[in-house]
Amino acid sequence: MQSITGGMARGAAWMFAARMTDKVLGLVSTLFLARLLVPEDFGLVAIATAVIAFLALLANFSFEVALIQHPAPTREHYDTIWTIDLLFGLGIAIALVALSHPLASFYDEPRLVAIMPVLAVSALISQMRNVGFVNFSRNLQFHQEFLLSLYRRMLTLPATVALAYWLRDYRALIWGSLLTAAIGTSLTYVMHPFRPRWSLACRNELFGFSKWLFITNLLQFISLRAGDFIIGKLRGPYELGLFTMASEFGSLPATELVAPINRAAFPGYSRLASDRAQLIEVYLRVMGLVALVALPVGVGISLTADLFVPLLLGSKWIDAIPMLQLLALAGAVVALWTNTSYVFLALGDPRRVATLAGLQATATVVFLIAFLVLEVPNGIGWAMLAAAIAFAASNHYWARAGLGIRWRSAFTVLWRPAIGCVALVIAVGSTRPLLGPPDTAVAQLLALGLSIALGAAVYMGSVLAAWWLCGRPAGPESYAVELARKWR
Repeated sequence: MQSITGGMARGAAWMFAARMTDKVLGLVSTLFLARLLVPEDFGLVAIATAVIAFLALLANFSFEVALIQHPAPTREHYDTIWTIDLLFGLGIAIALVALSHPLASFYDEPRLVAIMPVLAVSALISQMRNVGFVNFSRNLQFHQEFLLSLYRRMLTLPATVALAYWLRDYRALIWGSLLTAAIGTSLTYVMHPFRPRWSLACRNELFGFSKWLFITNLLQFISLRAGDFIIGKLRGPYELGLFTMASEFGSLPATELVAPINRAAFPGYSRLASDRAQLIEVYLRVMGLVALVALPVGVGISLTADLFVPLLLGSKWIDAIPMLQLLALAGAVVALWTNTSYVFLALGDPRRVATLAGLQATATVVFLIAFLVLEVPNGIGWAMLAAAIAFAASNHYWARAGLGIRWRSAFTVLWRPAIGCVALVIAVGSTRPLLGPPDTAVAQLLALGLSIALGAAVYMGSVLAAWWLCGRPAGPESYAVELARKWR
């Protein structure tokens, strides 16, 4: 177990570095684009990319998960996956071109007619990626994924910003997407020697394992992208653009901070699947580490949204602040329980994962439609927070039913990060009025910097003090120390 957890720790560190590098460079690009473009541009592209994501989802059977979970995959498995991905890519491209006029009519946006063919080419190129790259995950060589993220962003960032400066409208986002797909796919071939061949030899075996993963992906798509369709139709491109930008920052806890940890932990879970006691132990340790990282980030974003939105994005994004404050909290709540699905996948129980995804999708759609139809103030933000709470409750129920994990076990790894967040809120909330109204860029920057520094110091101090007073028990703090030691 020691070698497995050590590999998970190093993998988590590499995956965290990869996602952070990708996200930081992505945010730099977003900040430039937000200054050069307007919310309607982002909303228009969000409509188009939501359709692409749905079609891509129909082709997403998560075959890479099957390769990681498989004890001894053959070359035929890899070739079959690459062939199926290519065929699905052609189907997606054809469907996007065919849907361009109906979508333009449905949303009353004639610009979609020109947008969809470009994105069709982008989708096809993305489906042609080198399947051999998954071996890096199988072998816990996550530093290669870090390099892929780094190279892709470094090559696409200057080109995308240049396009925005030159075109000054939604076309920069469209052509930037095509460029990113081309560079990303090319890098998978440059960085891995595997060269796929045409084959469908293992199609029955792969589809048999992945059918539940396909259902899960479909339901997760509804959870993640239902807002694009519902908000776009009921409220229009402007509010959808605000939601897109707010989600970019509000999802940081669940996607950028926690996803690398979960992805690195999954191969380790698979190796521990035969030992339920050790698997549960590692699951709780990972949950504690997730809480240690995600909770303060979500709370911190919510507390400082009114400072960094006008400072970094500009005054035209002010209306996104109330939405972002709730989306950041929702992201932190979701982050705590994303770990559960990976454990059930490792145990070979994708049906339970699909059930969890279905509950989340249902909650998201129901709350969004209800809050928007009832015209609840800041209804989008409240709907996403309510859906996040429902997601957490359903995951806890299934963790108890399927793994035997009671609330007390989760509480032991969650209470110290929770106390740290309470201390963070009190410290930042009580000192903000002392700084005066941040009515200039300098005042906003000063208030933001002081809030971040104070919040981080109070949070870490509170958590470590509580841990020390409890006798330094095994938990997220000790796991973080272990991870740091193994990373060295």
